[in-house]
Amino acid sequence: MKKILMIALVLSTVISACKKDKDTASPVDARDKFLGTWKGDIIPSGLPPTLPASIKVTYIFSKNPNNANELLINATVDPALQSSVTISNPLTATITGSSYTYKEFNITLTFPTPPPPPLPGVITAKCTGTGTINAEGKVITESGNWSNTTFSLSNNWSSTLTKQP
Repeated sequence: MKKILMIALVLSTVISACKKDKDTASPVDARDKFLGTWKGDIIPSGLPPTLPASIKVTYIFSKNPNNANELLINATVDPALQSSVTISNPLTATITGSSYTYKEFNITLTFPTPPPPPLPGVITAKCTGTGTINAEGKVITESGNWSNTTFSLSNNWSSTLTKQP
């Protein structure tokens, strides 16, 4: 009987010790699933026909070392469009679970041919938006709004990004 009690006491001590290890495991950083290189197309609605219907981009997501809830995103536009589209870098986004919300950022559009009056040859649009990663962690779907108050222009944009190896 004493042996059975001793074995039960040893087993309960071992189980308790294992449980404590699990409880004290370090938490997972919510930003980790977004890190790395992503490629896709931004599709802005409502732009004049002299601009492309979609903009090929590469995003590199990294952790903001100054804020545990933020991502820094370096956006690069397809070389063929670099003379007409510029994105302010780095973009900043706040994480909530499997989604993020961009802090307002600017995209500058330079028209390759003279735009219709009264538009100038260059327009800077303020952009906002959100992104959500799929359960497999391989696709991010984004959507948002862009606006230029000087010319009372505004519309939506969307994007699908694919994780690169």
